Amino acid sequence: MRTARSRFGIARTQRERKPQTFIATALAGRAEQQRREISADEMPFEFMLNALRLVEGFPATLFPDRTGMPISAIEAELSKAESMGLVERDHSRIGPTRKGERFLNDLLELFLPSGRVRRTIPISISPTDTPRP
Repeated sequence: MRTARSRFGIARTQRERKPQTFIATALAGRAEQQRREISADEMPFEFMLNALRLVEGFPATLFPDRTGMPISAIEAELSKAESMGLVERDHSRIGPTRKGERFLNDLLELFLPSGRVRRTIPISISPTDTPRP
């Protein structure tokens, strides 16, 4: 899936995975398999999905410029991420910490819309000298 700007906002698009199939469908005028407009409640997650990949961070003014929403719309999520040591910010820049880079999926999960199902996968860590089943 890709995120694309459209004249109506931001859209998620999906294309064929296999190069031969993609070329054939693109030549037939059907390059996109699926297209879906992003709703307003998904916008913060979509923005952060791209912006938090930048290890140097991003200007705080970029969020309202790209989403049309005030930075206060994600204040609770940013505060929680900061308290967890996943984000550092000041008045001009927001970016992931080294821990935030390492646990990027956990950081991004904070920005998922509240109606989205969050997966929890239980894991078990055994000492290295314990044989695995």
